[in-house]
Amino acid sequence: CAQRRAATVKGGISVRGKRALIASQTVILLVSAVFAIFHIYTLAIRGRASVEDLFPVAAAISFAIILATCAVMFIADKLSGGSDGKGTDETGSDPMLEYLPMIMTKLGCIVFEYDCKDDSIRLSESVDGKDSPLIIDGFLSSLESNPRIHPSDVYRLREFTVSTDSKDGLRTIEIRLAMDGGEYIWYSIKAFKVFIGERSKVIGSISNIHEMKEERQRLIEKANTDPLTGLYTRDVIRQKVNDFLMFRGENEVGTLFHIDVDNFKEMNDLLGHTMGDKVLVDFAQSLRIACPNNAVICRMGGDEFAIFLPECGSAEKAKEVGEYIVSSVQRTYSNNVNSRTLSISMGAALTCESDTEFSQVYDRADKALSNAKAKGKSCFEIFDYVEETRQYETFPEWGIF
Repeated sequence: CAQRRAATVKGGISVRGKRALIASQTVILLVSAVFAIFHIYTLAIRGRASVEDLFPVAAAISFAIILATCAVMFIADKLSGGSDGKGTDETGSDPMLEYLPMIMTKLGCIVFEYDCKDDSIRLSESVDGKDSPLIIDGFLSSLESNPRIHPSDVYRLREFTVSTDSKDGLRTIEIRLAMDGGEYIWYSIKAFKVFIGERSKVIGSISNIHEMKEERQRLIEKANTDPLTGLYTRDVIRQKVNDFLMFRGENEVGTLFHIDVDNFKEMNDLLGHTMGDKVLVDFAQSLRIACPNNAVICRMGGDEFAIFLPECGSAEKAKEVGEYIVSSVQRTYSNNVNSRTLSISMGAALTCESDTEFSQVYDRADKALSNAKAKGKSCFEIFDYVEETRQYETFPEWGIF
């Protein structure tokens, strides 16, 4: 029965099985030795042979038992992997576990163990590579006061730890941790719940993903940025306006400006495409200077641009911003033969309560831009709800609402 417990595990004998095998074989050999010696001395007592004659036999039997016991232990050790790094050693511990922290360090990972009952976390090494404590007591209770964790990530990390303890499976979170210089570095935490005895623990790894995160952000920005002017693309401002319309607060109003560079095709043909590109680049820079910090500025394509101001909630404020931009961007360009002055036409529309998507606001701003061009260009117009309503009542086939 004891030998049945010597079940193979991954090509070898398990620690428990090896111990059972050695113990059972040793007991059998010892019992056999005792029985053999007892039988020898019984024969001697009965006079069938002298003790001196039987002593070599007893010695040979004892030596054979010792050799057999050593052979059993050697075979069991080899079958289970022995202490050569392929399995467990005689103490039942896996030598691979001793090298695990070193392996994880070489791979750029830090191993941690969180004790859910004691609310303590143990790290294989400090995150910043300094002499930071490797054991932190009261981990969850001190998250808010932990200077290493970015304030925006505290709640997310708490929820991650609690949910990992309550659910099975591997979970991942990305957070920012402060280094000694105050710079925040992105880290990825992967963890899962295990039970050690009756205690629930969360174990996992912490990896530095800052370079990967920055590279990912660069690719996103590249995809969302106009290569000539460095402004956002049309898709970005569409998404920004849609997000505003979805999550805006009560009575929160924004303004969308639609801009067209006057006579740009003529300027481009007359001054050359190189000068035309310079006109667009300079104009984009002028918009950055003229607009507030929270403005979303984009190049819609060609010589069309758009600006969204999420906190411009009145027609008066929109008119003030629009007229300032129209007057501030005027500039004369020359190629030593011909010269032209840059001017723009600009239309604007405020968001209203019924708006649910970008196209609704954009259509009204585009109508206002058309009105500005009709008035002779180089001017600003804001969408007039009263006038459009009057025209709709007079010409209902226009159907703008």
